[in-house]
Order: sequence, then structure tokens, then C-alpha cells
Amino acid sequence: MERTDAATKTDAAPLLSVEGFSLDIAPGREYLPVLDDISLTVGAGEVVGLVGESGSGKSTLAMSLIGLVPKRISRQRGGRILFNGVDVTALPERDLRAIRGSQVGMIFQEPMTALDPAYRVGDQVAEVIRRHNGVSRAEARAQVIEDFRLVEISDPERRADAYPHELSGGLRQRVCIAMAIACRPSLLIADEPTTALDVTTQAQILDLLRRLRAEMDMSIVLISHDLAVIAEFCDRVMVMYAGQIVEQAPIDPFFVRPRHPYSSALLQSLPENQPPLQQLSVLRGSPPALGHVASGCRFAARCDFVQHGRCDVEPIPLRGLDGGAVRCVRAEELALPGVGE
Repeated sequence: MERTDAATKTDAAPLLSVEGFSLDIAPGREYLPVLDDISLTVGAGEVVGLVGESGSGKSTLAMSLIGLVPKRISRQRGGRILFNGVDVTALPERDLRAIRGSQVGMIFQEPMTALDPAYRVGDQVAEVIRRHNGVSRAEARAQVIEDFRLVEISDPERRADAYPHELSGGLRQRVCIAMAIACRPSLLIADEPTTALDVTTQAQILDLLRRLRAEMDMSIVLISHDLAVIAEFCDRVMVMYAGQIVEQAPIDPFFVRPRHPYSSALLQSLPENQPPLQQLSVLRGSPPALGHVASGCRFAARCDFVQHGRCDVEPIPLRGLDGGAVRCVRAEELALPGVGE
């Protein structure tokens, strides 16, 4: 597995630093905790993967990084998010808009809903370029064609005049990537960029992101439920459960020896970890409902290694261990299975 030189840059200040960030959201009249005590860093040129079940808070965290969670239904309970040393949670909306698209790009989860069906895709990418770079329509159009070639869209002049519904899922995703990198951001947030794509197109999109990362020296936060994608693409992994990061580790140690029972359970669900002709491994139970979290470890009710009176009494802090961090009081005691050779 080819690794990058991101490790050589760890002495520098991180490009992105999240410090104890907590967020509440009010789906009704009452505020409920969605993110709790989130801490992570992303270095220059580094790719960090974010994994976890649906509803664990991955996309909410991604949107929080650039202030896209609506303030009318949310409140920050604590912490801060530093991008290039600036706390984005304290910035007014005008300053946030200047950062979005120019310094931080985002690939949203579903390209068909991320693109406006009423406008040609080339015009939508050109709007980003004109807003941030202040160029003419003709100059923006020329860059759109150049960026379409960069993301390997064939016949870019014709495709730029197409509407989203006239393009395949793979082409729509390439358009979204072109829009996200149009202003050459230093950080790219990719929220499930291969979801709903066939296997061949998934591989092409990942190869494209890998090439763009190398050419532009971008940092990437990759959100995915596919651990095989994380293993192939990322330098480090963050595992989220019920609004918390429960483990973070360099990619190779994580897959060989996970330190949190939830991480191990996710790895045991991989097809390559399944015994032939036997029932698939299933993680029992369900994640807690929004706002209904346990007083101790949030995974305790589903954990095969829980010790009552120890794991379910007080909140479990995220603490450093073996070059990573884990939110488990039994981490040193347990020898949890990872992915076999």
C-alpha cells in the first residue's frame, strides 16, 4: 500500500485543528447534542478518513468545519475549529463565504442534489470561479473547460453546456469535483464521494482524487462508510460513534490491531473477514437515538467487552495510545481482532 510523505509534515502546525468541539441541534423545540468533544487535526497534504455508521455525526461534522450547519437550529456548546490558525466558528457569514470554495472545497454526498437542475453544469462551476477570482465570463468559461479536462471529463466543451440530468452519475460526480477544486483549495472535504457509483466508476473517482491531491498538495477529509476505500486512500482514520470520535490511528495499525471494540466490530463486518459459507458477522443492536446517550461509554449497550460499573458510569475521555487515541477504559487490556493478512 503506497503511503505519502504526509508524515514528514507533522512538525508543522496543522492546516485544520478541531479542539473539543460540541454542537447541539434543535430538530423541534428542544436542543439535542449531536457532536460532543470532537478533537482532530489534519496536516498539510494529509488524507484523513472519517468512518462510522449512518447517524454517527460524520456529515454534520463535515458541514461544521465550514459553517454550513444553519445557526437558526444549532448552537455551539464548546470548543473551536481552527483553519490556518483562524477560528471559523467565530467568523461572520461574509468571511465564511470567502473561505468556502476558495480555501476549502467540498464534495457533497449526492451530486444530483448538489447541482442545480435548472442551470447548465458549466455555468455552475463558472459561478464559483467568478465569485472568488473576480474574472470575466469568458475567462471563467475557459477555466471550466480546463478543469473539466483536469477531472477527465471527455468532450468538455459540450459537457459544460449540459444540464445535470443529462449526465451519468460518474460525470455528475466529476463536475462536483471540478467545482470543489476550481479555486485550488488547500483543504478538500469529500463526503461519501463514491456512494451510489458502480465499482469501476468508484475506482476512477478515487484515482482522480489521488492524482489531484498529489498535483495540488491538498489535504483531504474523506468521509466514507466503505472501510476498503479508507484503507486504500487515507493516511489516518477517525472512527465516529454517536457524535464522538472513539478512535483515531494511523491507517496500517488500525486495520491490524484496532483499539476500540466498535472499530473491531466494523472491521469484522468486512467481507474478507467472513468465514466461507458461514453466517455474516453482524453488530448487534442499534446506535442510540438523537439525544438519548448513555452516561458512560456510548457503545456500552452493544459492546461484548463491557464491564458494568466501570464502562457505564462516567463519560469516557479520548486519550492517547500507541501513536493514536481511543475512548475506551479497557483498551490496554483487550486484544481485539482486526483484518487478517
